[in-house]
Amino acid sequence: MHDLPIELQQIVLMKERGRFLSKIPYFEQAGQAFIRDLASTSVMYFFPREEIIQYSETITRELFCIRKGTCQILSDDLSEIVGIYGEGMYFGEAGFLFGKQATMTVRAKTHCEILVLDFDKIKSVLERYPVIERQITELQLTPEYYDTLLQSVEEIMKSEEQDDDTLKKKYASLTYQGRRYAKKSKCYIEDFGNFPIYAGAEKETVEEKLLKLSKTKLIPPTPRYRGAILPSNPLYIRWECFRFVLAITVSVNSSLLFAFLHYKKELWILSYILGLFCWIDMYIRLHVAFYKDNLKVDMLETAKHYVKTSFLIDLISCFPWEVIGWMVVSPFDENGFYSNSEALHLYACLRAPHLLQLYRIPLAFSFWQSGIATEKAIVTFAKFFLYCVLFLHFSTCTVFAIACPPADLFGDTSNYLLPMIKHNCSSQSWVYHMDYTFNVVYETATFTELYSISLYFATTTLSGVGYGDIHPYLTSMKMTMVFIMVSGALYCGYVAGTFAAMLANADATRAAFTEKKESIQLFLKSQNITGDLYHNTVNFYAFKWIRTKGIDQDTLFEYLPSSLLGDISTIIYSDLIAKAFGLDIKRKQRRKSVAQNLSPLERTLSGKLDGPFFHKILRKESVDQLETDGGFIRLLARQIRPCLYRANDLICKRNDFGSEMYFIEKGEVEVLSQDELTVIIKLNAGQYFGEGSLLFAEPRATTIRAATNCDLYVLSKKSLDETVKYYPDICKQIKKAAEMKREQLLQRTMDMSKVQKNVSATDILMNDTGYIRLYKHCMAEEENKAKFKDFPFHVRIKSSITQFLISFLLNVIRIHNTTINPESTVRVVYQYTSCLLIIILFWAITYMPSVFDLDRGIFLFTMIIEYIQMFEIILKFHICFYDESGSYISDYRSVSLSYMTRKVGYIYDVICSFPYAFTILHLMNQVSPITFLSIIVYVRTFHLLRILTVLVFMHKEEQSIITKYMHCFC
Repeated sequence: MHDLPIELQQIVLMKERGRFLSKIPYFEQAGQAFIRDLASTSVMYFFPREEIIQYSETITRELFCIRKGTCQILSDDLSEIVGIYGEGMYFGEAGFLFGKQATMTVRAKTHCEILVLDFDKIKSVLERYPVIERQITELQLTPEYYDTLLQSVEEIMKSEEQDDDTLKKKYASLTYQGRRYAKKSKCYIEDFGNFPIYAGAEKETVEEKLLKLSKTKLIPPTPRYRGAILPSNPLYIRWECFRFVLAITVSVNSSLLFAFLHYKKELWILSYILGLFCWIDMYIRLHVAFYKDNLKVDMLETAKHYVKTSFLIDLISCFPWEVIGWMVVSPFDENGFYSNSEALHLYACLRAPHLLQLYRIPLAFSFWQSGIATEKAIVTFAKFFLYCVLFLHFSTCTVFAIACPPADLFGDTSNYLLPMIKHNCSSQSWVYHMDYTFNVVYETATFTELYSISLYFATTTLSGVGYGDIHPYLTSMKMTMVFIMVSGALYCGYVAGTFAAMLANADATRAAFTEKKESIQLFLKSQNITGDLYHNTVNFYAFKWIRTKGIDQDTLFEYLPSSLLGDISTIIYSDLIAKAFGLDIKRKQRRKSVAQNLSPLERTLSGKLDGPFFHKILRKESVDQLETDGGFIRLLARQIRPCLYRANDLICKRNDFGSEMYFIEKGEVEVLSQDELTVIIKLNAGQYFGEGSLLFAEPRATTIRAATNCDLYVLSKKSLDETVKYYPDICKQIKKAAEMKREQLLQRTMDMSKVQKNVSATDILMNDTGYIRLYKHCMAEEENKAKFKDFPFHVRIKSSITQFLISFLLNVIRIHNTTINPESTVRVVYQYTSCLLIIILFWAITYMPSVFDLDRGIFLFTMIIEYIQMFEIILKFHICFYDESGSYISDYRSVSLSYMTRKVGYIYDVICSFPYAFTILHLMNQVSPITFLSIIVYVRTFHLLRILTVLVFMHKEEQSIITKYMHCFC
């Protein structure tokens, strides 16, 4: 809907939600114009059964309005159900109007449509309607209304017995107490004292659900509902899978009967057994519940629904239509029951409507592909494979059945053209010409042989226009072949298009990310930005792709409701927040953090506060309040955002003004000295920095650099202010501490300016500055040269030769340890050329033994390729790579060790490139040259394994966003 014009959006939303919003008491007196603007700011969320919509003691400025469904009010510890909310009701007024903590926990009892109004979003709407804004403001300034809300909640909660354990939890710190199960509310809970997290509900049985419905009078309390079957019943799902297989079996069996095997009594018996299961399925479907606004389980309604939907097609596809044939030709004759083969052929043709059972196949695949948890590529591949098999099979049966229809029912059936399968075919049909086309002996032609020829005819027709070895002579056959050719062309195009779309969608994320990277490159070039800055920017995108695969966490949870988003954020970030802020919370560990106690001097040099900072700026009562307030951590956790840094990237620079605090999730950062040359300390996963800038907006005390690739979490001052504004006392204390800190910084700056003094030239010379060190170094070098000239001649020659050899060896080692950038043109050209040579080698090695042509030129060329591949092994020891964390590995030792230990690495390349021809050189004088070359050709088939390296290389190139050459290569 975002693509629609604003005016059209408002009209659609007004039509959908306007009447519902006008019934909310706060907006009953508002006009249509206000309701229209209000509808455009509302958001519709769909909650499944047993999902939490709102937690008590959390702060959200949202009003939840129940449009459809039923909700349950749970106790604060989620253990009991204390009330029910129905359609048209609303909750969340405390947070929406007053910015206070939610007063109750609400869970969806059924599938619910919840219309959510965010007060922060409707502020701009209220500004355009002063009268309504004044009414809302007056309501917010009326404490009696808030007290009334609290009293109404207390009335609801009176049914809940608060034992001693519950009262203790009210004042307990947020300590993880494990996972528990609440029997009354039938849900699992991750217990954090007085702040529980919902962990899923226990599924009710069919009988329990129907019994509840009968008690609430949503269905009549009569025995009729007891026969209803829920679509989610595991037994019914298994039956539907069996029915899927049954439909395929019935259709294949019926097609074989009317085309080839009408005389097989075994297939007729199987048909009637399968038909019995079909009738059982029709009876079962009379009792299957269905959804229409809500769950319909009344057996009379389910039966009517089935009759209106698919009863007719099921009846046609299950009815034994051969009984009509019994009226024409009796199934009994002098040889017994079902002994007349021509009558059986007629009966088989009358059973053709049973093929309609195939309608269940696309419905089944559509159901399997509808779930987001389904591996759609596998289901799609299975669907098209099954469609291809069935299409070919039915086309095969059709081309043979038209050529060999049922013969004279009362004529002579002793002389068949195809006696093995009891068929008399038309003299103008293609079957009459098989004797010279395929050397078929009609008297001994079996079902397998005839089915294979018919399959060949159908396949060539479907794939194109045939090969000309089989011609349709009959008019009916020509018309059928035209239909099959057109159908085949359309189906092949459909399959090709679908798979092309699947491949494109499979690479859609990479394509979008690559397009973004290329746009950045184009912008940098247009602004004449080159050098290290250009390469660092491009390499950062490559690093981000390796770590995230194009997933942006900011948009990943964009459509989640606040309750689920709060749960996810709390699970991920609660331990980080508790540690940094000094709150007493313990939960299941997500990571291993390295304990590192910093000395007071290290804390001062790195700009860190000496301890959890809330303990330094807040009173003890305020800290205790936050420790027992789960809403604070939930609210603050939603404000944290992830960020990535590559090794050696500067995270923050000394004296820069910042407003962010960083938590280290993975990696290691370095705190640098003032000259940025010395590493003071290193901070590891689980630690944090930048709290001074977060709280006091002070300049960065030190420069901090990423020592390795790092995953960090960022909390900005703006986000912290958005959170603490709901805690006025704490907000005042933080502002007061920030003002005192700013005064201290100002006083320190003034003191430093007073103590500055003029430095004399003597002081400069006494200090060992960079210029003095350079001068001393030059003087020492000149002194060594003067001493060297006084040495004897042979000593100077010996010394010069020694220095030359040492320099030569160092250069050899340096060249040997040189590595190749994987993004360089040399590497790209070399590896793509290598892939091309491997493909040529694969063709040559398979060509020579297959055609028995030992061409000496081709043989010599393959030998040259093998020697090139041996040289390639040396080069692979020097090609750099990116590891799993996205780090660029360029030192020779790590690169060579990685190549040695890879699965498709050094050992595999040695096996594929080994000169196996040398192992049979001893046979050169024992056999003829032609035989010797033949042996060499077969021995060298071990080199075919080399093709696997091409597939591995292509896969890696497809996963990379650095190179585009792969698309050209393919």
